[in-house]
Amino acid sequence: MKKTIRKWAVYPLWEAMKEERDLNLASKKGLQLVKCASYYWVLEKDDTVRYTYQLDFNPAAKNDSRYKEMFADMGWEYISSTFNGWHYFRKTYKEGQQLENGEVVESERLYTDKESIEEMENRWQSIGNFLIIFSFLFSLFSFCLIVILNEIKFFGFGLAFLFYGITIKTSINNYKQKKNNPNFVPKLRIPFGFSNLVFLFLVIITFISIAL
Repeated sequence: MKKTIRKWAVYPLWEAMKEERDLNLASKKGLQLVKCASYYWVLEKDDTVRYTYQLDFNPAAKNDSRYKEMFADMGWEYISSTFNGWHYFRKTYKEGQQLENGEVVESERLYTDKESIEEMENRWQSIGNFLIIFSFLFSLFSFCLIVILNEIKFFGFGLAFLFYGITIKTSINNYKQKKNNPNFVPKLRIPFGFSNLVFLFLVIITFISIAL
């Protein structure tokens, strides 16, 4: 029986290509994806094969067999999907499919025309921008409650959503800069997994303090 491991894997929507690169590099080391969720991968140790992975975001296609057949016709094997609409595909690795950093060459991508890629990226960033606005508004609402009700317990909510909004805003800005300039090095990068843990911690602590 092959050994399987779970690995913490949290990526924002607009860093899907980074997740692809990390999966491709993991496959090169003999760790093959067999299942995924929104916050982790299930990897199987197998040095006898190597794959090239790609992701597609399409919430409407989760139970659409024709969608999977379309990719199968292009040589992509379906692996798994997350509850929020990400679908994972792979094909057996061949020389020239990937760059040294694990990035899939353009000719091998599921989306080969620039308009499709830009449409997908814009869709991701629209969701991110919505989360930024929602986070800042909810943070402002929480701080207003502190003033109106004179209740400091809501401070945790305000801080949690403010931090989350800043994290997403920083991540999107870094993504855009990196896209325009491949040599760009972010001055500030908050790991998305870390920000999720901080957010959940603050929200839980706030709920507990309100309940007591």
